[in-house]
Amino acid sequence: MKPVRIGLGILLVMLLSGCASDLRYNWDFSVVLPLNPEGTGRFYYLIGGFWLTLQISILSTLFGVVFGLCIAFLGRSRLTVKVLGVNIKVYLCFQFFIRTYLEIIRNLPVFVLMLWAYFAMPIITPFEIGPFESVIFTLSITAAAFLSEIFRAGIESIDRGHIEAARSVGMSSWQTMHRIILPQAVRRVLPPITSEFVLIVKNSSLGAFVGLLELTRRAFQINANLNTSRAPEVYLLLTIEFLIILVTLSRLSQWVEKRTAIP
Repeated sequence: MKPVRIGLGILLVMLLSGCASDLRYNWDFSVVLPLNPEGTGRFYYLIGGFWLTLQISILSTLFGVVFGLCIAFLGRSRLTVKVLGVNIKVYLCFQFFIRTYLEIIRNLPVFVLMLWAYFAMPIITPFEIGPFESVIFTLSITAAAFLSEIFRAGIESIDRGHIEAARSVGMSSWQTMHRIILPQAVRRVLPPITSEFVLIVKNSSLGAFVGLLELTRRAFQINANLNTSRAPEVYLLLTIEFLIILVTLSRLSQWVEKRTAIP
């Protein structure tokens, strides 16, 4: 409960600071709480964005895990093709493209990538990409860049003796990876994966700027449609929603870390 107390303390300080800076402001939470028909509608409209935020975050994490694993495997590949008697080291091409991809994705802001995916890609490619697809695409490729290194570190952390033991009983490289290496590696990388999921939930709020009706965008709309701006009430409710989501996920991450800890 400590993170919850810290979060509530921060909110209390924010409220007190706001009141101290302008004692004339009259708080009216009925505009966003189910205390009247209008407030009830706005409250449930904002809550509805929670499910879209969660859906985006889960899908982006799943795609990021799949892409990240593929990148990690390609980075470890030693594929060589023999053409006209000459051995061509294909894996060097893999490594070049992976290094380029990681360098670009890690050094660009997520928001810039999202703007590129939503506004530029439909112009230079034949694909029609809406807000939902552009946000998932951006968050997925960003997560994959970081998760690939997490998977690589997890795979390389496996004791070499386990691999040699698997080979000694006749296991192929694929069987060794599938039955020996991956089960141990996944257990070790679960905590950082859950941490990446928390980061994806935070970054999903950027989808508001490309028209995605997630939590933040809905808060924008609610405040814009009010006759009198009620930004403190609207964005306080938004803050509380994100705090509930992220504190819960942080606690889950800590629980996973304890459960998967190797003695």
